[in-house]
Amino acid sequence: RILQEFVDIIAKCGRKKSPEALQRLEEDFSCIKNVVQQYSRSSAKTEGGDEESNNLLPSDHALYSTTQWSYLDDYIEAHNELPADVGAWCNAHPNYPLRIHKALIDYLQGSNPKASRQLNADVEAMVARHTQETARRLTTDRRGL
Repeated sequence: RILQEFVDIIAKCGRKKSPEALQRLEEDFSCIKNVVQQYSRSSAKTEGGDEESNNLLPSDHALYSTTQWSYLDDYIEAHNELPADVGAWCNAHPNYPLRIHKALIDYLQGSNPKASRQLNADVEAMVARHTQETARRLTTDRRGL
């Protein structure tokens, strides 16, 4: 959940965030990441397990990606995309909530309202398809049990 909150912090900054502010946030998150990873390693050693056994969700869970540091790292890196590439990034990352996609589009395409509106519509459709596919897969998986 903490990684989702970090992504939300970045998204809520809106277009106001500068590249320098993003870099500072990335540095702060990196410090937190290092502490959490050290704790996880020491906790795994103390409990006789490994870091994999400390995973909150199984790797095939629909929300597994939100428990990985790459979830945050990828979103930060997305802010360096070219405005023309933001749609491709959103389509490649359907696991992010719509509001997060919209914040990224606003950040990268904010000066072009027409392109921003079209991208938002395209991403809304993509997120709806992804949600339907995930729901269908989960329903099918349950029936197979």
